[in-house]
This record gives sequence, C-alpha cells and structure tokens, in this order.
Amino acid sequence: MKSFVKILGIALFLLSLLAAIIYSDAEKFDLSMYPYPFIANNTVTALVVIGPDSADLSAANNVLASLEWNNFYVREEKPIWPIHDGQGLKLTYPYIQIANKSTINSSVNTVVVGGPCANEAAAVLMNTSQKWPECAKGFEEGKSIIRIYQTDQRTHLLVAGYSKRDTTNAVYILKDYLRYNLSGLSIEVSGDITKELNIKEALY
Repeated sequence: MKSFVKILGIALFLLSLLAAIIYSDAEKFDLSMYPYPFIANNTVTALVVIGPDSADLSAANNVLASLEWNNFYVREEKPIWPIHDGQGLKLTYPYIQIANKSTINSSVNTVVVGGPCANEAAAVLMNTSQKWPECAKGFEEGKSIIRIYQTDQRTHLLVAGYSKRDTTNAVYILKDYLRYNLSGLSIEVSGDITKELNIKEALY
C-alpha cells in the first residue's frame, strides 16, 4: 500500500511538472512573434472572428492580409469562396467566422476583431457583458487595443477599439506589423491612419 501511495505521489508530481512546463511555453508567446502562432508551416491556421456587423468584415480581411504579408504566408489548401451566414453577410470561408459563445475554445487559435459591444467572442475573452454601457468599459474614444489571451494552450488575439474607426486603426497596425516592432502582451493604439498611429504598452 505504501509503495502504491509513493508511486501515485510521484505520478502526480510529474503531471504537475508537465503542466507547469506546458503553461510556461504558452506564456512565452508575445506580440513580437506575430504572425506566429496564427500561421504554421507557412499556413494560416487561425480563425478571424467578427460580430454580425458587416462593418468589421473589411477589418477582418486586413487581418488575413497581415497573415499573408507579401505572399510569404499562404492559405491552407482549402476551398476559398464567399458564403453567407444567413444574415446576408459574406464571409471568406473557412477563415472568417461570425462569433458565438463556443468560438473561444481549446481547438483553434483566433484573432477576434471588434470589442465586446459588437463581438460576442470579445465579451467572452474580456469576461464582460455585451450590454451598453458595460461593454464599453475600459475603452476610450480615439484609442484601441491589441491584446493576447491564453485559454487551454490556445492563443487568442483581441483587436478592438471604442468605435469602428478605432478598431480599423488597430487592424492597420497588424497589417503593417513589420514596421511597428510589436512587443509585449498588450498594446494601446492611438492616432489615426490618415495621419499617424502610435503604440505603447498597455496593462490588462
């Protein structure tokens, strides 16, 4: 009996050590490594998740463009064609999808475009409501965020602003990521694409 308890104790210790190592590896990812881990073997492996508002579709396509910078990264060998989500919104299958409660799961990395007011997946990541004004908490007009979340060893990138324009500014940073030298786990974007954009490290 004692030997069994000893073996069980060792097994539990090794499992906890393995979990710690895995968790540590996941935490090593930061924005300086973008577009990893949303590409693998020169292949787009992430979903770009938007709300039901078609205004975010253009921003989502710009995210895909950032993952395929100068054709260095290529899409998976899957059919690409416009489809409808039932609400008349054209999506680029299989990369751009409408958010739902189960979007944020352990099976895939995601880039979530739009804040909690517009995107249910963003509300899940930020653990907040989709109701106004709660959904706008932490956002400021003229500013946006690019922020990393880890769930079950998957990485989710939130790209969101107070308004559609602010979100577009943040997406532009990703589209031109080589120019902006991204770093850290969360950055704040200010300014406007028609003039000048500025980034700085931001707290969660």
